[in-house]
Formats: sequence, C-alpha cells, structure tokens
Amino acid sequence: MPADNRSFLYSTISPVSIPIFAFGVLMRHRLSAFSIIFLISCSTVDEIETRFDTDVQDGQRTHLGTYRQELAYFYDGEAELPGVAPTDFEPETSVTVSAAHGGPASLTFEIDMSGESPRLIVTDGEGRREEIKGQTHGIPYEMVTSVSASLDETSADYDIRHRYVYFGSGQGVVRYDLNSGGWRYYWGRRWLQSNEVISVKAASDGSCWVKTSEGFTHLTYVECTLEEKALAFTERAQHRHDRMGLVASSSILEPGNYESNKMHDNDNDGLWTAMYAAGECFRYAVTKDPVALELCRKHFRALVKLSDVTGIPGFTARSYDNLLENGGVHPHGEWHVSDVYPGEQWKGDTSSDEIDGHYFFFPIYYELVADDEERETCRIILKEMTDYIIDGGFYLRDVDGKPTTWGRWAPETINIERPWRKLFEDYYYMSTYENGHDWWMERGLNALEILGYLRAAYNIVGDERYKDAIDYLVDEHGYHKNALYQKIVFPPNEQNHSDDELAYLAYYCALSQEPADSRVFPYFRESIRRSHKTVGAEHNPLYDFMFKSVGGFPFFGALEAIEQLRRTPVDVRSWTVNNSQRSDLTYPEWQNRSGSKISAKPFATDERSALKYNSDPYSLDGGSDGRSEEDGGFFVLAYWYGRYHGIISERNAIDPDTVGTLCEYISVPAPGGE
Repeated sequence: MPADNRSFLYSTISPVSIPIFAFGVLMRHRLSAFSIIFLISCSTVDEIETRFDTDVQDGQRTHLGTYRQELAYFYDGEAELPGVAPTDFEPETSVTVSAAHGGPASLTFEIDMSGESPRLIVTDGEGRREEIKGQTHGIPYEMVTSVSASLDETSADYDIRHRYVYFGSGQGVVRYDLNSGGWRYYWGRRWLQSNEVISVKAASDGSCWVKTSEGFTHLTYVECTLEEKALAFTERAQHRHDRMGLVASSSILEPGNYESNKMHDNDNDGLWTAMYAAGECFRYAVTKDPVALELCRKHFRALVKLSDVTGIPGFTARSYDNLLENGGVHPHGEWHVSDVYPGEQWKGDTSSDEIDGHYFFFPIYYELVADDEERETCRIILKEMTDYIIDGGFYLRDVDGKPTTWGRWAPETINIERPWRKLFEDYYYMSTYENGHDWWMERGLNALEILGYLRAAYNIVGDERYKDAIDYLVDEHGYHKNALYQKIVFPPNEQNHSDDELAYLAYYCALSQEPADSRVFPYFRESIRRSHKTVGAEHNPLYDFMFKSVGGFPFFGALEAIEQLRRTPVDVRSWTVNNSQRSDLTYPEWQNRSGSKISAKPFATDERSALKYNSDPYSLDGGSDGRSEEDGGFFVLAYWYGRYHGIISERNAIDPDTVGTLCEYISVPAPGGE
C-alpha cells in the first residue's frame, strides 16, 4: 500500500528502535514497507532477547530461533473439546483491542450486519471510522460474520508476540496481526472442517477455536525449529514415499486417512529421488549423522539402478517397478522388461528432468558422501551418461535409437534459424519445429544443461573429450550465449515453473563445476542474475540460496526465503485450495500457461494447493481433495542446502518431543521410534 494511501489501521502500530523478524509478514498481500517490521513496544534489546528466541543476522548468515509451526486439529463434537465450553462459541460481532502493546491507542472491530452483506468497520480511539476493504487494507475476505481477539494479558500463556484478531466467514477464517499489520487466510481442509464458519474463539496464546458447519477446528501451533521440521519431512518420505529406494508419489485412497496411502511410479521418480537425496547429502555434510549417511547410500543405490536397469550403458530410466505390480501393466508411460534385474521392469522415454537430477546429485554425492568405491561408481555413471549423449549427437536416444521426447540438446534442434521469429529481447530465439514441438523455448535451458553436464563429467571423469565438446558447442554454436537467455520472460503467459526448477539445478551444476576464470562462467553468472530478476519475486528458498551461494551475488532475501520455509505446512496432502473469492488480490492482464487466471503476486506456501517447486505459486485454485501427498523432498533439499552453504544456522538443539509431535501430526513414527 502506498504510504500516502495508508489507513489509520496501520498508523496505530507504534514503532520501536529494534526490528524483530516478523513471521508471516513479508509474504502478505497489499502491505506497505511500513508493515514489514515487527513493531512491539518493548524497552531494550536485552528484554527482547531474554524473553524471546528471535532470529539474529550476522553478515550474510541468519541464525534461526524457534518459530510457531501452525497445526490444525479437528473435533467432531463439543464433548471432545478440551478446556472450551459450548457457550464460548456464541458469535461475537465486536471486539476492542489495544493497538500497540502497552500503548494508548485502541481499535474496535465491528461487523455491521444491517446491509445486504456484512461490512467490517474499524474505529480507533479518536473516533475515526473506516470500512476494511481488501484492495485498501489487504483483508483476504471482506464479508466476515464473527470476531474474537487473543488479548487476555492476565493469562499465564499470554504472548505479546502473537496478538491476533480472528474473523469467521462463509469462506474460511481471516487473521489480523496487531503487531505487524499482516493478514492470514485459512481456507479448505488443510485448516478447517468446513469453510462455513459459524463462530471463532481466540485463545490468549494466539491460537483459535473455530466452530464450523461440520465440526470444530483448533488452529494451534508447536514451537519448533526448521531442523525439527526437516526431520519430520524425512520421516514422512521414508514411511510413505520410499518405493524400492525411489522417492515415490503417494495416493491417498480415502481422503483424510493417511493409512490408505498407496505408492506408485511417477514420470519423474529419478528427479524427485535425486533432489531429496541431495538434501540428505547436505544434511550429512553438516551433521555427520549416521542415519543421514544410511539414507544417502540407499538412494544412491536406487539412482545407480536407474542407469543399470535398462541394460543400455548411459541410458537412464525414468523409474522401475516389479513385474508383479499391477499385474505387470501400467496405464501410463513406456515400460520394458529388464534383462538386468529379473522380475522387474523399467520406464523409458526418459526426459531431461531425470538427466538434470542425475548431474545435480552425483557430483554432490561424489564430493560430500562417497567412499572410494562409490566415487568410482559415480565416475562410471557420469562417463556412461555423457558418452551416450555425445555419441547420440547430443540426443538422449531411446531403445529404438530415436531421441526421447525431451532429451534433446543438439544444435540442429535448438539452434536452427527462423528469421521471422523474434521475441522482444536483445537476442533472437530462432528454432525448429520438431516432433510437434517448437524448441525455441528450450534453447537457453538446454544449452545451460548440456554445458553443465559436460563440465561436471570432465571434472570428475577427466576425459578431454568432454572439454572438446564444450569448445565445440561454444565456438561453433554459441551455447554460452544461448544459456545467457535461459529464462523466458516474454510472453509472460509462458512462464514455466517446471523449467525454472530444472534451470536452478542446472545453474548449481554449471556454476559449482565451472572454473570462475573460464570464458563461459561469466555467461552462467549473468544468466542466473537475469533469471532471478523474475524468479526472485517468488522468494523460493532453494533458488534464493543458490543465487547467493553459486551465483555469488549479495543476498538480501534471507527473511523472505526463511518465511517460505516456515510457512510450508506440515500437512502436504493435495487439499483443495481456492483463492478466487479473495478480496485482496490484483490480477495481471495475462493468464498462465494453462490458460487460467492468476494472481499478480505469489501466494505464501500455506495458502496454495501445490507445494513442489515446479508448481505455479501464482495459481489461484487447485488441489484434489487431499487424494495425494507430497513427499517433502523439496523442503529437505532447500533447508539443508541453506545450512550447508552457511546461509542459515540453528541456535537451538533438537528436541525429540517436538519432532515427535510433528511426526504424530502427520501419522508417521518419530525418529528412533518403533
């Protein structure tokens, strides 16, 4: 919100001399810079640090304190509710609060029900009245019908960090943070029994009881660290997503019942396994935890098997499975019986996604985890893969000798001129229309990928042939210049978040393997800078951390990236999430790649349906009623990447009870449990 249009709702927040990092503020919609700092009326820095476990920045590193991980517990009847009486749920339509802790200002929130639809009116201590609107004040949903505040300062569990006003509505729950001026929106089964909220009852600790048309919800929390949350995600991945060593997709046959999960193959089993396993490699490098080492080695063997199971040296499968699974019949994909592993089958038509994952993972494993025997295995895998691509004319060729659908890095595919094609950039994208696909959009990404593959293979295998291939692609076909324009920024409706994920894995491979004094390194570095001008608005933690660590750029987005990690929900089932009804959104003139309307700003992780980093954070609606579950590997990788590269550190020891609480919430055994 521009400063000259700021409502008195924000002007009543009193400033202090010290910033406390505001959980949830930086990603809110429609907030001004004025609202970015936690403004609490406390007297000294010492008072803050002795009472609260806050984050502390030291140069380019952020030392993390504990934070509140939000959880939602469902209750079917009033008799089940602990410590809450049925009379507590009489709907209230007015509440008066102190706008700043210890300060003189007050705010009265009153719901006017006299018109055709409810209106929320706020009055300050001087009698000024204002209707709260989404486009002016940032409230996510305007037509609220009940209100309650968590401000009982006499209670033993009162916490001035979490002074909230909750609002119920026919479209979920809205929360206003009196300290930061930030808004929060709870919608769908991830948070509520039903979106039809009858009343809300705020507790003094900042939690809230919600009465809905289908039962009760307690919006509560557990104080935890990101490391404890990462460990819970690891336990989930091992408990419900480990299929023959691959990190697999998991369907929930009975929505809401974790025990009804069924694992199955995915086109990108190789990519998801590589990303999760790389996160465990970084974890082992930081902690030397023998459990992490065991997990690294298990998934290392699975990724090696993807290369071996085909029986074609250098040709990696998408996935593999037992022949007995589904009677040996898979409804999707190209499957072959393995001649190497009796009783098993493998999935072909391998894409660049899997190849990206392999070239990302194997150099990391080689450097951080592998013993001498495993290092030799890494060299063999990388040599066979790289030789196979070069010998195939820079194509990944399937069992029939033809290029796979997406395994194409050859100049004749991505570099043939079409002089009539020009995008509004300072570079011409001209390409062929091959195999039903116009390849100009892959020109920059595929050039970046292949140059990174070749450099990684050269560094580990040492074959001069790979360096000669780099020189050929650079000197004869300008692949370094292609890579410079990896990110497609125009037309805007062609933003491809799956390609963004592949690109940042490729950036890590290219920038971490390429010597800084080489002639192509400046192109790689400028390419990630150019890409991050667009992608950086999403504050994706993995991409932000890579931008700093391998890009070498000054990093000012630690708080936003950490906030995204903190706001990643523990429940990562594919609950339906709708944002189309919101009042606080603005919309660009264009739609996304699928032709759907999108928000002008990305949603925070706990307000969107899809959570993997290849999904669109601007998408309004999505989900499948909780019928599948993410593995959480995206979180494990981003968190441990930030730890290993010195961007974040934890100030607190791991509390097994806290990890146990998180694991219990997602119905998996806690580490060390039975």
